[in-house]
Amino acid sequence: MEKPNLDYYLYVQREKFFTHQPKSNEHDFYAMVAAGKVDEIIDNKKKYPNTSDSGKGKLSENPVTNEIYHMIVNTALTARACIDAGMPQEISYTLSDMYIERTAECRTVKEVMALNDEMIMDYASRMKTLLSGSRISFRISKALDYIYRNLHTKISASAVAAHIGMSRQYFSVRFKEEIGMSFNAFVEQTRIETARNILILTSFPIVEISGALHFASQSFFTQVFKKHTGFTPAQYRRRFGRVS
Repeated sequence: MEKPNLDYYLYVQREKFFTHQPKSNEHDFYAMVAAGKVDEIIDNKKKYPNTSDSGKGKLSENPVTNEIYHMIVNTALTARACIDAGMPQEISYTLSDMYIERTAECRTVKEVMALNDEMIMDYASRMKTLLSGSRISFRISKALDYIYRNLHTKISASAVAAHIGMSRQYFSVRFKEEIGMSFNAFVEQTRIETARNILILTSFPIVEISGALHFASQSFFTQVFKKHTGFTPAQYRRRFGRVS
């Protein structure tokens, strides 16, 4: 089997068909999500009827399909609003793809609506964490983008520091201050999060996932993966995988 193209997997961005919803508070809502205002979103939800057709146009005669189409639009707009507010685009688009993939599991309108609520709260919670304290600086944000773009290669603090124009020592200090963990810990965690997504959404062999994410060996990958998740990669795929 051909080696997984991790760059393609991470950066594929589906072209969505957008219809403009008539609600006058649409932009306020997406701004609320992008600002990580979790409590306000919960309060806002109580003000509007929890029905599938409130404020929505008809995109399909099938009620479930119609709800899925609207969720796809909502997910895409949410992802882009969060990118504008500082979420790295690779995280936002990959998260978007994960939720859109999950719509295939929905069999009722209520299931789609519940998944949409989960998606909104997931983005809002991540933005709340991202924006807590001080906003991530431009150069550290640039470092994060470099990491996400190079998960399939060897990544060193020295290389990233040079890429963003900092000394290695100063970069390491600033990275930990702004991100809340060391550079090496963040890279390892990000590789594992990516591996989890690939295990769930694809049938790529584990040895190839290990190689694509630049682990020294499959056994080392398994060791690190279990440390983070409590499962081996094979156990994780059996339990959570969506590809038969």
